[in-house]
Amino acid sequence: MAHIVVLDEHIANQIAAGEVVERPSSVVKELVENAVDAGARKIDVQVEEGGLQLIRVTDNGSGIEAEDCEKAFYRHATSKLLSGRDLFQIRSLGFRGEALPSIAAVAKVQLVTSSNDSGLGRVIVIEGGSLKQNEETAAPKGTDITIKELFYNTPARLKYMKTIQTELGHISDVMYRQALAHPEIAITLRHNGNTLLQTQGNGDLLQVIASIYGINASRAMVPIAADNLDYKISGFVGRPDLTRSNRSGMSTIVNGRYIRNQGLYQAILRAYHTLLPINRYPLVVLQLEMHPSLVDVNVHPSKLEVRFSKEAELNAFVEESIRRLLQGQVLIPQVVKQTIGKGANRSVIQEQFHFPAARTDAASAGLSPHGSADAGHAPAPGPAAAEPAPAAGAERRTDRVGGEAQHQRPASGAERPGSAYSLGRQETAAGSAALREAAPPYGGGASASPGRDGGPGATRLCGQRRSRRAALRGAGELPPMGAAAVIPPRRRAAACRKRCTARQRRRRSFRPSRS
Repeated sequence: MAHIVVLDEHIANQIAAGEVVERPSSVVKELVENAVDAGARKIDVQVEEGGLQLIRVTDNGSGIEAEDCEKAFYRHATSKLLSGRDLFQIRSLGFRGEALPSIAAVAKVQLVTSSNDSGLGRVIVIEGGSLKQNEETAAPKGTDITIKELFYNTPARLKYMKTIQTELGHISDVMYRQALAHPEIAITLRHNGNTLLQTQGNGDLLQVIASIYGINASRAMVPIAADNLDYKISGFVGRPDLTRSNRSGMSTIVNGRYIRNQGLYQAILRAYHTLLPINRYPLVVLQLEMHPSLVDVNVHPSKLEVRFSKEAELNAFVEESIRRLLQGQVLIPQVVKQTIGKGANRSVIQEQFHFPAARTDAASAGLSPHGSADAGHAPAPGPAAAEPAPAAGAERRTDRVGGEAQHQRPASGAERPGSAYSLGRQETAAGSAALREAAPPYGGGASASPGRDGGPGATRLCGQRRSRRAALRGAGELPPMGAAAVIPPRRRAAACRKRCTARQRRRRSFRPSRS
């Protein structure tokens, strides 16, 4: 009696769905890749309840012909491959023809598409692999596919789904990688009506990085461009001071496809070498372009892992390109002082660290090399800095701290730059530096150098210091005698805690013992 039977199409599709559709993020990835292959310039993704209740992907691509709508849900039905030779020159993101039938086997699917601008299209409704509706409808050019109640007929799969936030995190990660791989496409991600990601689609990768990782991270990115006979590298590399606790910030894209390759990750880390702290990883977005015959993408069900024909040469090229780029960068910032006042009353009120090498690509993203133009950053170091303009809500005040220095500062907030606390601290430091420069050096025999037990040399030197201090005070470079010392709030709090602790010890020491 025969024991081997051929499974029917419905069971085969459910088995295939276990490989292709692992979670809601897998559905989003497959549908977005289909939209990219269709030549869409705008992709809108909407999800609800982490993608378990609703996933809707809308694009303005080429659409599907009316006679091909039902055929698109057959197993191994694709328009990407026509012969076996095309399998070794894959230029599209999808090519197997397994995504749509696998999704339709475990969810309720509605497809509305049109391949022209006539306003007529086709609507297909499939539930659990069974065709429910196939008729004409009004539709704009493009494709609108809706997935509802994912895994509704496979309770075992639904049982092991994670929380909504976890599934949403996987979906967001997929959309972030797609946005980095295709900055020329306007991508929008919404969850329960809230916009999580929105890119402009103008082809500026730096703007996409700013939308995903933040403006501060995009300012610390350095562009990279290198090529040889087989490979071409482009993208952005983060400075060593911009690190992450895991490898999630390292994005490698091959021919428009995001991949994970341990060899490329190790090559990137070797390029940084000792510039990174221990157990820290850089923020890198690398776009690799090569001939399709040099890479095999048909080695993983979700096509996240690939194999290279010349992997050793590629890793060495990536490592050398990044190392050469980092060696040409100024990685140690310089101190820039922001001064206030003029002439003898000029003083330092704030010190900032700046990288002297300005990036030319920051202007394309609407960003200045060191921050926003109106953020009040320090001017370039020079003989005299211009007096800052009064800000909104600020008043003109004259503080006698180190002379009659007029400056602009907010009406409240002692911790802001330019306040009495900040200005007094910087004035005291500036006066001490001036006093050290003016004091005569030690030397000239035993009588000129003060010893630990004093002596005539120490007395004469102290008199010189007092006279010099009086001269500086008269010139306005030191605060007048009797002025209240400005103590930082943290130091005052520490002193208060110390006094309270000493008081408690004394109380415990004089407490009578119970006998």
